[in-house]
Amino acid sequence: MADGAGYYGEGSVSAAVYDVVEGALIDAGVSACCGDLAFYRALAAGCAGPVLEVGTGTGRVAWALAGAGHAVVGVDVSTAMLARAEAKGAALPPEVRARVRLVRQDMTRLDLGRRFPLILVPHRTFSHVTDAAGARAALEALRRHLEPGGRLVLHLYAPSPRDLVPDAAAPQILQTRDPASGETVRWSIVGKVSDLEAQTVATTVRFTVLAPDGAVRADGRETVAVRWATQPETRYLAELCGLEVEALHGDFLGGAPGPDKDQVWVLRAMP
Repeated sequence: MADGAGYYGEGSVSAAVYDVVEGALIDAGVSACCGDLAFYRALAAGCAGPVLEVGTGTGRVAWALAGAGHAVVGVDVSTAMLARAEAKGAALPPEVRARVRLVRQDMTRLDLGRRFPLILVPHRTFSHVTDAAGARAALEALRRHLEPGGRLVLHLYAPSPRDLVPDAAAPQILQTRDPASGETVRWSIVGKVSDLEAQTVATTVRFTVLAPDGAVRADGRETVAVRWATQPETRYLAELCGLEVEALHGDFLGGAPGPDKDQVWVLRAMP
């Protein structure tokens, strides 16, 4: 894999090893989405209709909800990630597979022709919209898909002070084994560039995949950009789009928001 491949794009290493890396980060307790499945299941338990997940990726959340008996429409813009979600579903019981429908769409132009009682935008997906106009378009599109009184959950990236100072972030390295293939996957952050005016951080990750015999099967760097929003900005944008804040957490365990924590917003559609 050559340097510069699109993050989660077709043929990218990031898409190929997503489940292995994310699973290891969750097991190590350092993933931003630790505890999110229980949080989403609790919200879905009170819903009378299907759940919409925007940014479904490889289906980690969608298949977990389907396994708990919920119908899910999963939306993502990445064909590579959706293909992996389809493959994951193929190994599940038919009754679970039947509860999930996967759709390729861009959240800024989302148009499914129906409304939902609960919409989830997990794992910082909304933060991948890297301009203010796009963020408003996406939030307006999500609001149009909510039933009256429906809930929207946004998991947003919130930078720590270290993210905003060049070369100040501590190195992050993870090495784990893919139990399915026996391959070793090495994930490391090798660079971050922040733009305070644009409110963006671009992170460059090096992926190395080693076959069981030690041969290098893939080695490349991919860059992903995310945009952060302040709490006042998000509250104002939500109000503009007809949403009221029901709750704001700093994690999925009900922790208070803070400078080193992400933001988990629970928004409700206003009448």
